[in-house]
Amino acid sequence: MVSHSLRVFAQEQEIDRFVESIMGSQAQAGEGSIAFAKKEQGKVYFSFSFPLGEEEWVQMMTDAAEVIAAGTLGKQKKDHMAWKFLVAVFVGFLCWVAWKVPDGEGIAFVALFIGIIFLLLLRKQIEPPEKEIRRQVSRGTAQDSYGDWEVVITETGLWRSLQNISGKNIVMVPWESLLCMVETDRELFFFKKDKRGFFGLLKGDMEGKEQIESLKELCREKQLPILLGKQKKDTSRRILSLLTGIMIVGLIAGIFYVVYKSPQRNISPDYVSFEEQMFVLRSFGFTIPDELEETLWDYMEDDETKTYVEEYPYTWLLLNLAWGDVDQGTEVFWFDFESFDISTNYIWVLEGMKELSAGSILDSVENIQEDIEDMDWEKGTGTITVSLEWEGQEHSWEMNVENDWIDPKVLGIYNGMLEKEDVSERFYATFDDGQGALVFYCSKDWARAFENATGLNLEAYVEEFK
Repeated sequence: MVSHSLRVFAQEQEIDRFVESIMGSQAQAGEGSIAFAKKEQGKVYFSFSFPLGEEEWVQMMTDAAEVIAAGTLGKQKKDHMAWKFLVAVFVGFLCWVAWKVPDGEGIAFVALFIGIIFLLLLRKQIEPPEKEIRRQVSRGTAQDSYGDWEVVITETGLWRSLQNISGKNIVMVPWESLLCMVETDRELFFFKKDKRGFFGLLKGDMEGKEQIESLKELCREKQLPILLGKQKKDTSRRILSLLTGIMIVGLIAGIFYVVYKSPQRNISPDYVSFEEQMFVLRSFGFTIPDELEETLWDYMEDDETKTYVEEYPYTWLLLNLAWGDVDQGTEVFWFDFESFDISTNYIWVLEGMKELSAGSILDSVENIQEDIEDMDWEKGTGTITVSLEWEGQEHSWEMNVENDWIDPKVLGIYNGMLEKEDVSERFYATFDDGQGALVFYCSKDWARAFENATGLNLEAYVEEFK
């Protein structure tokens, strides 16, 4: 417990000796010292001397911060640039999520980031000021602020001398630079007009209520307003707990989404029964006649392939749908990247994709051709020019030659045309667990939903349309 002593002077000579003792010589303190200004200070009304320990200083700083935060001094001007920047970053992030994440998906991640952002933005408002003040003490940045205080209240203003580990620090504030005096349960604060700097007096170091009232009367004479320190309502901790709970829930939901529901994972489920595969594909509009289903059942039993089909789901079944006749529907198209005739297979692929998009703007595509003049048959290198006519104009693309392998760029030819015409559908492709591609003509929402249901990763390739 730090003891405090209040010094009261009976004679002016004693006051002079006290002022000289706390200021030191003019040569040591400089012209800004109380000793130099003593000639200008006029009548001395009150003088106090007391040691201010670490705990007393923390309590005084906390009470002053709460007085300011509660609005006792009026509304504080704040620099909102940092807040505006954070809000702009947050809005930009949400726009990016809305662009990258399909509609109706990624909700868990958005909820998580909303919780984190709001928690960070409100943290300074929610956290009691005492915590930050004590952090300053623990970091050693506040040691120069407490020690032996000497406060003198004179005709010209308030003078404070602080003797601490750094030496002697002397400050003077004229009456006209003061905003008001604020009374709390433990202190009397003299706030400067900047609403942040202040002088503090502990009531326990004063001679009872009479001296406090005498000091208030002096303030009235100096036309200094006397305010009662407001208490800030502490509802913020409940808000902090609520926000923390939301963030934890969002984190759990986000982890669950990534592990179990993410449509972007590149691995297939470990096991999907043949019956469930049939149900899922039919729910996405695939035409699977009962006769075909029976044929597939017989094939799996005869060749003992049922285990493989269920451990590597959907691709085998989709391959069989792609190989079927027109009566089974044209919801999927398949081709092998290893060409059986590189001089005609680009035509075959583009014709098959065109049939898949029947009823679209691609119906008017005509005269699909390959020019193999720039291909070196012996080395298996060079280029093949693929061309077509659309709306009366010819368009062409160069495909790279690597022996008899089809260039994957062929998957992006039609997408470039669809993108130019602002059509919502695209050709999406996935690998067939071998060296072939399964191709779908669908909307982005359909593709993402299909990914989510099957675990297959669909990609829409695009080649520039010239």
